[in-house]
Amino acid sequence: SFFGIVRAGAIAVPLDLRSQPDFVDKVVSRTQPVLSFVTRVTPQGHDKLGLPEIFHEDLEALYDTEHSLTEVKAEPNDLVEIMFTSGTTGDPKGVMLTHRNVISNVVAAYISVPPEPDDRFISILPLSHMLEQTGGLLLALYAGASITYPISPQPSVLSRTIRERQIT
Repeated sequence: SFFGIVRAGAIAVPLDLRSQPDFVDKVVSRTQPVLSFVTRVTPQGHDKLGLPEIFHEDLEALYDTEHSLTEVKAEPNDLVEIMFTSGTTGDPKGVMLTHRNVISNVVAAYISVPPEPDDRFISILPLSHMLEQTGGLLLALYAGASITYPISPQPSVLSRTIRERQIT
């Protein structure tokens, strides 16, 4: 979803599927989204937002190989996403990030801890956090490494996944 949003030249507003409804309501009122990507495991209530929804589970079926996309030119200072944080007051604050912000984070991480193409990452934090988006997704892709998304954060599942996928 994230890369499709970026490819379309739109602005992503990632939220954790476990976000509290009042937090989601505040984010929605501040960003006025036009579309929502949800999963079938997303807690109920997202339909009350009044937004068109696309379920992640349906994305593959929606993919049309005959559909050509209009090229969207992104500039370094164009807004790419608004990352919300509860901050110190608990009131959501939207951090506006440009393409340049996101790429500079990835390049800095790559310089500090350069992964190899044969590295195998495991992503365990929500991608609605910049730390995980940078270190657990974009850095791996930048290096050509692979990423595993475990089905559960339970220690036994993580341990088995690390072992089976030979996470480096």
